[in-house]
Amino acid sequence: MMAMSDSVELKSGAPSPNPRPGAGLPFHDRINMISTQEPWLWLAAGWYDVRRAPLFSLGYGGLFVASGYAVTFGLYQLDLAYMIWPMMAGFLLVAPVFCTAFYEISRRLEDGDEIAFVPLARAWAKNAKSVLGAGLALVFFMILWIRVAALIYAINFPYSGLS
Repeated sequence: MMAMSDSVELKSGAPSPNPRPGAGLPFHDRINMISTQEPWLWLAAGWYDVRRAPLFSLGYGGLFVASGYAVTFGLYQLDLAYMIWPMMAGFLLVAPVFCTAFYEISRRLEDGDEIAFVPLARAWAKNAKSVLGAGLALVFFMILWIRVAALIYAINFPYSGLS
């Protein structure tokens, strides 16, 4: 039986018949409810930051694009073309750690601070333990993902070889 505090209150003060999602789970009081429109607001804020700091935003983004092309070219040259798609998907696992400079651009624009390359490159150092810990965990999951992808390829295409 759910406690009365686990229900959403209506404007009238009466509890709603529909409790909050996950009301019986631990830490449910820390979950923020968002609308489906909020991601559009986040994207608009990101574009606003790109317009305010185009050199750093597009330059850092260009670095990611160049890295992607280099990895793709390298895998193709090593005759590992079957790993291109898993590596692209695996990038989504490690991207949050790589995006610390984008977060720093937004923070500096919001605070009115000057944007320069060196502070962006050192953005991860402000919370080094957390960033490195998250990075190591995400890299572990990416390596696991790449190995599973190679195994799936080997099972589904047994006579094409992996090299």
